[in-house]
Amino acid sequence: MLRITSAKVTAAPGASGWAQVHEFTPEDVEQKSARGQLIAVIGTDKVEEGIGTIASGREIIGRLHEEYYGPTEGKPFDLLRNSTQKVAEEFGEGRGNVEIAACVFVGGVIYSAASGGAEVLICRDGALATILASDGAVITASGYPKVGDFMLLATKAFFQKIPIDIIRTVLSGGSPEEAAETLNPLIHVEGVNGNLGAVVMKFNNEDAPPIFQEPIKPETQSEKPRILPKDSSMNLIKQKAAVLFNKFRGRIPKRSIYIKPGMRDEVTSQSKKMTFSVGVILLVILIVSIGFGIRQKGINDLKKKYQGILQIAQSEVDEAIALASVSPDRSRELFLDSEQKLKEIQNLKVTDPKVADLQKKIEESKGAILGEYEAAPTLFLDLSLLSSGFTGDTVSASGGNVYILDKQGKRVVSVAIDSKKSKVVAGPSVIDSVTIYRYTGQAGDAFGPQQKWLSTSTTANFSGVTGWGMDGAIYVLFPNTKILKYSLGSPQSFSISGILPEIGNVDAIYADPDNVYIYLLDKAGKRVVVIDKKGSYKAQYTNDQIAEAKSLVVSEAQKEIILLTGDKLLSIEIKHL
Repeated sequence: MLRITSAKVTAAPGASGWAQVHEFTPEDVEQKSARGQLIAVIGTDKVEEGIGTIASGREIIGRLHEEYYGPTEGKPFDLLRNSTQKVAEEFGEGRGNVEIAACVFVGGVIYSAASGGAEVLICRDGALATILASDGAVITASGYPKVGDFMLLATKAFFQKIPIDIIRTVLSGGSPEEAAETLNPLIHVEGVNGNLGAVVMKFNNEDAPPIFQEPIKPETQSEKPRILPKDSSMNLIKQKAAVLFNKFRGRIPKRSIYIKPGMRDEVTSQSKKMTFSVGVILLVILIVSIGFGIRQKGINDLKKKYQGILQIAQSEVDEAIALASVSPDRSRELFLDSEQKLKEIQNLKVTDPKVADLQKKIEESKGAILGEYEAAPTLFLDLSLLSSGFTGDTVSASGGNVYILDKQGKRVVSVAIDSKKSKVVAGPSVIDSVTIYRYTGQAGDAFGPQQKWLSTSTTANFSGVTGWGMDGAIYVLFPNTKILKYSLGSPQSFSISGILPEIGNVDAIYADPDNVYIYLLDKAGKRVVVIDKKGSYKAQYTNDQIAEAKSLVVSEAQKEIILLTGDKLLSIEIKHL
């Protein structure tokens, strides 16, 4: 089991605001097991006079504490998110911008939340990574900490004042108390914002004995500590170079020099040449050794930089796969975070089998978790071969057949989806009206007179409509992704959600009573997006050729999405069913 040690860092309240740190561990065993330990940093840019600042801080902290520990039911993750949201909304209006960074440690899992600009960072094996960086709205995350991990919860002003290199250094080792001793002098200076606050946390073994430090004696002239060289690796390189030179020198044959009268200058010249040659060789060996040392140091620094991010990304992918069927939204959030971390590692030009394995796992799981598929359309039918000059303007489907309208030629072509048999079913003499009516069926395959489909209490303006679909209900498409849903002649609540990236404009919509899902054509995004009948995201198919499509029909029974591009029909295999 892990336990948390922590230390707080807060600036003195001032005209620019205040910040406070709250830590609480329940004494009740059951409550501690169910809700865990709560740690939070709260700051605001509004200051009240006198004792009002302290009271205001206590009131906000008390509300956060009450909202999290008060309810008798609920999961820690949901309670932390909801309590942070409620406190931020309740106090944000009258007390300026309220920043909250909070976390709870329950059952070996750390849950965190942030809002108003506060951030949450983690440092693992010397690698620093941002878990949450809020910008107004509440955002949340969860993960499994390891022994030796540091976490930092802080307000936005903290990161504006303290350089990231200093943060990385103080979180790379030691204890939270030592980190606080380093950071406190940096914030207790003139001009520092009062809403600057942070808490440093470290995860240790619960069974590990506490570390006691001997008190530091005052430094005297005779007791100065020996200062080690900053780069011990340089001394090691020099020692290796000296050993190598001694071995090399032993192999040089000794030469007997006989000095003849008048030859003293020649001997001196040869001696200088020998000394110069040996010096050059030694210099080359030293340079090569330094080069190898610098290269190895660079490799080690690079490993420290990406290994912590890699471990977090691997954990997020595994958790996303496990939650895919239980919590799709949370699964997608974790998966997208892991994709972003993989891109950060790849930008470092790292060669590591673990990185390749992570990339493979992400690619294999992308379809199941995000519902995103790279789809290469194939030719379904060339319409120009059916009738000379035929150009499709819109397409529809019914009874297992696809119907394509050529407005200019005033023709309709029918194509069977299963066999691709085609024929012209209507010509210029048939298509002479653009009005659509509703007719009720009668005995003997007859139809009654036209009727208004909308109820008498419903008024609607259909000017500017760009398309529609029907599956029992009717979906009316307007520009800028506006879709109205009507059922039994009355409007119904309908909105699109969960699509990333968001659709700027839907070019065509298709719904069918025989299909489970609704299909949207996004030409600008070069994709077909799949949603359920409540508007929630299910999947999307992407390819450059989709940008050329004018309309679409879908047969889930045949597992085909059919795109109309003018004189051709293209098909995409359905994979999300």
